[in-house]
Amino acid sequence: MDATPLKIQATNTGDTILLSAEDADLTQAGVKVTYVGKAFVGVHEHRKAVATLVAERKLGRKIKDGELIAFRNRNRLDMRRDNVAVVSASARLRYSGPQRGKSSRYKGVSWQPSREKWYAQIKIDGQSKNLGRYDKEEDAALAYDKAVKDLGIDIAFTNFGA
Repeated sequence: MDATPLKIQATNTGDTILLSAEDADLTQAGVKVTYVGKAFVGVHEHRKAVATLVAERKLGRKIKDGELIAFRNRNRLDMRRDNVAVVSASARLRYSGPQRGKSSRYKGVSWQPSREKWYAQIKIDGQSKNLGRYDKEEDAALAYDKAVKDLGIDIAFTNFGA
C-alpha cells in the first residue's frame, strides 16, 4: 500500500477517504459520499464513482462491461490504487462474505444433515471443489481459508482474515 495516503473528507458526511498521491487532483472539486444501505459510493463532481476513476487510471483504460470494482482490504473508504482492483463478476462473488439465510455463518461452508457434518467447498471458474467434511464448523471454515491461500487467489473473502 502507499506509504503516505492522502486523507480527504467527504463534503457531505465527513467520512475520511484515502487516496494515492497520484490521484490528488480528484480532491480539488470535492467528493461526496452517498450511502446505499450499509454500503456507500464516493462520487466525484462529474458524477462518476471515485473508485472507478482510480481503477481506470490504474489500468490506463475504461472499465469494461462485466468488470467490477473490489477493495483488497474490504474498506470502501480506502481508494488507494493498491487497494482498488478490477475483477470479474465471478471473482467478486469470491470476495463477498457468507450469504444470508445459509446454514453456516462462514463463507464456503454448509451443513449436511444427512451426514451430520460441515461441508467445505470453493468455486473456481464456476466449478465446485470439495474441501472435505468436518465435525466442527470452524474447521470447515479454516479449510476454505487454506484453499484460498493455497490457490493464490488475490482477492477473496476469508473467514478469519489474512
